[in-house]
Amino acid sequence: MFYKSLSNTHFLNLTNANTITYHNATAMFLSMTPLPILMARGGVDLVDKKALDVQVGHQIKKAREAAGYTQDKFAELIGMGVKNVSAIERGVVGVSLSTVKKICETLHISSDSLIMDEPCDTDTDKMDFLVARIKRLPPKQFDLALDFNNKIFEAFTLQISEPAGNKSG
Repeated sequence: MFYKSLSNTHFLNLTNANTITYHNATAMFLSMTPLPILMARGGVDLVDKKALDVQVGHQIKKAREAAGYTQDKFAELIGMGVKNVSAIERGVVGVSLSTVKKICETLHISSDSLIMDEPCDTDTDKMDFLVARIKRLPPKQFDLALDFNNKIFEAFTLQISEPAGNKSG
C-alpha cells in the first residue's frame, strides 16, 4: 500500500503494520512548514520557562546552603523527596506556588529573591542574612528565637566573666 502526499512528490510505503519505509524522506521533511514556537500557559516560551526554572533553582540552592541545610534535611522540612529538591535546584523541573511558599517559609526568604532575579538575601553579609531571616519569623517563633539568643548571650557573658583558673567543667 502506498500513501501519496498532497504535493504528489513524496511516498510512504506501508508494507505491513510494523514496517514503514520512507522514500525521499529528506525532501519531505524539508518541505514541511516549521512548527510554531511552543508556548507554556501564560504565553511564556518554553525556552524562557526553562531559564526561569534554572534561575529559581539556583537561588533556592544558594539560600538553602546559606541556611546550613543539606538537601536531605531541606527536603524533609518542606515535605519533598531529595530527588525532587535536586531536580528543582538544577532547574530540571519547575516549582509550584505552594512549594515556593513552603521554601520561602522554611528558609525565611522573600519569594522576590527567587523569582525576580533580585539578589538573594544570602548575597549580603551573614549578619544581614540572619536579621532578615529572624524578621520573617511568625511572632511565636520570633519570641522563641529571641529567648534562645538571650540564653546564648547569657552563657557567653558567664563564660567571659569567669576567671581562667576557676572554670568548672
